[in-house]
Amino acid sequence: MPQNGITYIGRNDGLGNRLEEIIVLCAYAKRTETTIRYLFNNLNGRDDRRYPLLFSVASPFLTLHTATRCNVFLARVKDKIGYQKCFGIKELPTFRQETDPDSLRESARGIAPLFDLPAKTNESLSAIHIRGTDRIDPKGGPHFLKSREQLEINIKKAVAYRKTKKGGETRVFSEEPALAERVAESLSQVATVSKRDRNSVVPTEYLDLFSLAQSDEIIMAGAPSSFCLVAAMIGNAPVSYVYLPPDLMDRFPTSYSAIGSIRVTGQLEH
Repeated sequence: MPQNGITYIGRNDGLGNRLEEIIVLCAYAKRTETTIRYLFNNLNGRDDRRYPLLFSVASPFLTLHTATRCNVFLARVKDKIGYQKCFGIKELPTFRQETDPDSLRESARGIAPLFDLPAKTNESLSAIHIRGTDRIDPKGGPHFLKSREQLEINIKKAVAYRKTKKGGETRVFSEEPALAERVAESLSQVATVSKRDRNSVVPTEYLDLFSLAQSDEIIMAGAPSSFCLVAAMIGNAPVSYVYLPPDLMDRFPTSYSAIGSIRVTGQLEH
């Protein structure tokens, strides 16, 4: 990899995946003293995954820019004529090889929202995150759940685990509001649901991710989620999980605790 300035065209998908890229690149840039111009990319992506730039990074080596057709085209032309190198998602594993868990954790903690978050009380805050039915596929790889039944078991185990802890506050996050409401109801007086304000100028994904990062503990109840794990890294929050492939622990270094051995039966109790 070059040691002078480079341009990196970011992914145009989910917020968690984009922030993972930035964490890796910030760690790489510091270690190699490489200046990186990161293009935050909303081009040619899904309408529901186009985000404004609403966060900052602490790295003096990486700058954030909104991708446009013009600056992406110019970046690729400069790369083609040998003026300045341009990279993208295919090269991310190569950048990652120049990092280590400590540098990734440090880079993650340098990411901060550029908007106000809901106030946190003085109580210990647990967050339950549920990646829902979009990650269920019996033929999927290890990052997928195999059935709706497996999702339901995972949710019940997460709720049972939370009930072993006395006091404190609980917030429930999911892209499926019905799942979040059902889990919150099962936790009775200790749970509040992350309300999705459709009139907010801040996209829900931003509010949820940085609210997760505020938590003292994140309980991952659904399928493995980079969104959830990036939030844990940013907030230096420990993750209690029902199911998590080992490769994700390496990609997202934080503190992990398995809760999958908890025994559950029947429906969620109210």
